[in-house]
Amino acid sequence: MKSYVEKVTLRSKNIAKITIKLCNILEYMHNEAGILHMDLKPENIIVDDNDDIFLIDLGSAVVANSKQRVNTGSPTFASPEQYLDEYATIQSDIYGLGMVMRFLCDHGDVSKENNMLDEIVKKCIKHEPSQRFKNVKKVRTELEIALNTFSSTEETFTYIFVSGIRRGIGVTHICLCLARWIREYTSVSVYDYSQNNHLRTEALKGNLESNGSFNLNMINIIPQTNETINIMDNSRVRIVDCGFLADNNIDKLKESLLSKSENNRAINLVVMGGGHGIYDELEQLKNVHKNCALFVNLVSARAFYDYANLLYEREMYRIPCIYDWQDSSDVLEQMLYEFKSEYLSEYVGKGRITAYDRICFFTKKIFGKKKKMER
Repeated sequence: MKSYVEKVTLRSKNIAKITIKLCNILEYMHNEAGILHMDLKPENIIVDDNDDIFLIDLGSAVVANSKQRVNTGSPTFASPEQYLDEYATIQSDIYGLGMVMRFLCDHGDVSKENNMLDEIVKKCIKHEPSQRFKNVKKVRTELEIALNTFSSTEETFTYIFVSGIRRGIGVTHICLCLARWIREYTSVSVYDYSQNNHLRTEALKGNLESNGSFNLNMINIIPQTNETINIMDNSRVRIVDCGFLADNNIDKLKESLLSKSENNRAINLVVMGGGHGIYDELEQLKNVHKNCALFVNLVSARAFYDYANLLYEREMYRIPCIYDWQDSSDVLEQMLYEFKSEYLSEYVGKGRITAYDRICFFTKKIFGKKKKMER
């Protein structure tokens, strides 16, 4: 489990599911086998590729209800009575279970506003055994209640994969234009998978955050780290700058990013246009998935209508000429409103984030205060 948490993004729902499986194992051990494990810690828990749980290392196990005194266990995970040579009880394993839950929460992306898991942990690790849960079944019941709540309220994260039909067509510029507009309504990040320096150059104009990302005018820019570090990201909308990638490579990238959570959804966006000939680009579009939205960049209004007439079955949007992505444009704003009605209405419908909300955002980030960001 110790290496598992470094490879995945754990949310409240995932933590509840994992701990329920661990409760099932402990409940069988306590009730059917009559054994107390007495050394619950991440190193003694195996998570396989199907997220099934295995509990190993019974070197510290004792027979339940044997009134056996113990002085074994692992630091930070062992219960207080294990340090005091007192009797081993079910509550000793419950304490270890609570510490494993705390470990998962500390290494996961758990909303601070949601304290359901925190309350379960606190009761599991009470100093006095009599104040903890009476048995593992009661812990599992509380976790199942929490899991039902998480399943009904957990947010959806949207990935927008943006790629160009050729190099030099303005993919990074469009990613940043989209992010500038979306940030007015909800949190947004731009991921760099472009294999060029365009997004990196813009990112360096912002501030380096403690988690390895860059903050540029309320936009989180996530650099390509080749998985050498795991950057935690809570943004509701995540724009992925794919640059010019072959379609099969984009599919692999989508699979990698979307598999990190059950609540992810994808929008596919292809940038085309720019005077290389409509029919040449139509030939290249044969290898592009039909469910992609098309952003036509660097063309006149007349050329755009030529594209629209030839591709009348595709969702198409014309990008107006904007040299600085941070500049506002009524034409771009109108175009993006049309785009949102098809793809992003759940975010934009809530209205803009006000200056007051931005202050609340920084207050929450610095001091951990609970503030409402969206209106």
